Amino acid sequence: MTQRRVSDLMGGKTTLFDLDTLVIVSITAGLHIEMKVLAPDDSDMTPPRKPQKL
Repeated sequence: MTQRRVSDLMGGKTTLFDLDTLVIVSITAGLHIEMKVLAPDDSDMTPPRKPQKL
């Protein structure tokens, strides 16, 4: 990871990173990851994203 990317991450600019990158960096740093997926609120009218092929 470049120094620029590390600086962005340490500066809290997490929106610049994909979720998988954040998870990999966290695991590499020895952190424990927990994720919770919740149903959207009724007030959330954002259209769903198309699923990505793995």
